[in-house]
Amino acid sequence: MKKTRFIFPAVLALVLAGGCHTLEDSANVEAVANMDEKSMTFSSKLSQRETGKNFFQVMLSDMLEYVPERHGTGKLLQMKSEDEEEEEKSLTLEQKSLITEYMDAYFESMADLKLRDPSMLFAEPKGVQAAGNRAVWEYLIELRKMQSSDLTLVHYEYELFCRQGGWGRQEEEIEEDGKVRVIAIEKSIQNFTEFPETDAESAAVYHQFTLVKTLDGWRIESHMQMDTLYIVLFLEGDSHNMREYLQSSFPEDRGKEYIAQRLETLLRDAKEEISVRREHSELVEDEKDDMAAPDHPYDREAAVAYAMEWVGKRNEEWADYGRYGGNCQNYVSQCLFAGGIPMDPYGDSLWKWYSDIPNNRPGTYGRSASWSAVESFRDYAENNTGFGLTAQAGAPYYSGDIGDVLEIGTADNPLRHSVLITKVIKDQDGNTIDYLVCSNTSDLKNFPASAYFYSSQALVKILGWND
Repeated sequence: MKKTRFIFPAVLALVLAGGCHTLEDSANVEAVANMDEKSMTFSSKLSQRETGKNFFQVMLSDMLEYVPERHGTGKLLQMKSEDEEEEEKSLTLEQKSLITEYMDAYFESMADLKLRDPSMLFAEPKGVQAAGNRAVWEYLIELRKMQSSDLTLVHYEYELFCRQGGWGRQEEEIEEDGKVRVIAIEKSIQNFTEFPETDAESAAVYHQFTLVKTLDGWRIESHMQMDTLYIVLFLEGDSHNMREYLQSSFPEDRGKEYIAQRLETLLRDAKEEISVRREHSELVEDEKDDMAAPDHPYDREAAVAYAMEWVGKRNEEWADYGRYGGNCQNYVSQCLFAGGIPMDPYGDSLWKWYSDIPNNRPGTYGRSASWSAVESFRDYAENNTGFGLTAQAGAPYYSGDIGDVLEIGTADNPLRHSVLITKVIKDQDGNTIDYLVCSNTSDLKNFPASAYFYSSQALVKILGWND
């Protein structure tokens, strides 16, 4: 059932909100655009906006429109510049509403797995940037529809911390061309229909928007979400590079064709991967582990407790490799270590972290590649004999338990990412249908493995360790 929304309180809040705030002070910050069941949603279609109307005229006309019930809430917050001496540039009300409308369209699309096409929010609705962002959403929607779990959302909440500027060196490269560059950090909680009482948390998703003024008002020239999904969809196996994409110079003549082909390939691969995984599940009872029992058990509860404690932050006793390709395997290795698996500094297979210095030679110093790299850890789990970890790599997918490891990726690169299982989801007959996982880079807590954008997933069953 549809209902009208009274928007004057929201407009007033938007006009009065402002100021610069740090992420640490986010609890005390005024919401720039806080949408809930009693407030405005900025849901007017850009295609219906008339040239010549100012922003408030458009909002006034939208007051009389009926809008569908929303599945969640979101707000955009101002983030303080990294340079304390730099004068903060606040986004205008129209710029804030544009970004908010983009984020709302994304989360609503994920909520019922029905696409809200973001193309009209872009300066070039038929251009490669609009096509690329739409393709990412289409991929996630179709991938989630393929799963056994019901991955629609009963509720979501997000916060987007924004400021003008760029990440790192990009800050120095920004030109005075009238465009507005915005970097943002997204935090969200999603409640999936399959397990509505569980808060699936995402702690840090990075965005970069470039906004441009057009005859119809502010529009998005380009958007990149700093996670592997965008890289996989746009750049995998192709000569396009990240700088081209971020600078919106992704070649128009071949870019859209490439994106369409890549989307088709990823969805076809995903369908095959999921089918194989389901067939593999039938082997759970027939393929009993015939490996010898380990000398020492694995403390799964301790591993999960560590995972839950450090999922949204970093333990300063260990290095953080987030800027060097990802911290995921480093985080998983720390979890296994917390679960009692000892470092293995000697022999043909090594798994160790005594310092941040790379070292793949025997000895109690340095860091082996297997500690922080997904593929190298897989090699260790498969090949180690004697002292140290004993595991079953490539175990039947649905035979996992808490504390086990999932190695995930795409069909053309299956070992991209590593996560730790924190909960096993079973159906009414007691059959495993999904896992909740924790991960670093991106930081996800109690997130469904099936909702990941990686379709290729393999189980590494941790058994314990030997003397």
